[in-house]
Amino acid sequence: MLRCQYNWTQVKQLQQRVEAADHIALKLNWDTLLKRKENEDQLEFAIWDNKNMIAFLALYPFGDKMEVSGMVDPDYRRLGHATTLLKEALTTIHNKGFSEILLITPSKSSSGKAFVEASGGSFSFSEHQMKFLDKDAIKDALPNQSCQIREGKLEDREAVISMNVLNFDCTREEAENWYDEQQQEEGSVLYVMETKQEIAGSLRVSTSQNESLIYGFSIFPHLQGQGLGRRFLRYIVAQEAMQGREVLLEVAVTNDKAQHLYQACGFQSVHVQDYYRLDHHLL
Repeated sequence: MLRCQYNWTQVKQLQQRVEAADHIALKLNWDTLLKRKENEDQLEFAIWDNKNMIAFLALYPFGDKMEVSGMVDPDYRRLGHATTLLKEALTTIHNKGFSEILLITPSKSSSGKAFVEASGGSFSFSEHQMKFLDKDAIKDALPNQSCQIREGKLEDREAVISMNVLNFDCTREEAENWYDEQQQEEGSVLYVMETKQEIAGSLRVSTSQNESLIYGFSIFPHLQGQGLGRRFLRYIVAQEAMQGREVLLEVAVTNDKAQHLYQACGFQSVHVQDYYRLDHHLL
């Protein structure tokens, strides 16, 4: 049976077995998984042995890109289960017309790397998964009189999209699609920073249970280097931490400037995930 029936307890148990055996941390984006509903498109796949889940794979659409992450029970590897799930997932990806497929595997996972490379994946980039750990870094984290931080409004759409096109490797169409998708995401809140009655930056916070994931952090290029980004991030982190939530974010391993900012705001790298680009036609 390939369609996952949202048995999240079994998914979590399988994740724990895999992580304990391989000494890794899988990226399954639980904040996204837990918000999905059974009547939505098929984005999760699983294989069972009797009543035990032995393999799982999930799809995560972002604009025109589809990210893929999965796992196989250590006792059931080399039996073709990962390939079976990936082939089923590719059918969904093809039908939806995504232009890019990225397979995610922990940097320390030798079995994960072997699978994605055998599947035709080519290394694209790596990301640090960072966690907020230093509370001293956000003491007195308040915006000054020259700037305001607030939740985003409908009229902010154009500014946020333009800023993301300038800062992220995406087209305007991709930025528009991503913005509209995130506006519909349950538990995702857009925040903007204004200075001199002009939007200077934006970010999103996705909350799930006791975690807050910060993403889409962006400052207009002509306003960078003035300390606005640090002020913005410290304030948002402080607000989330005050709620007793664990605060997380992700950043490309090659983005030294952003890493230094996040470290200054109390974040430390806890895991690294590798992304491999997959040609649609290789499987």
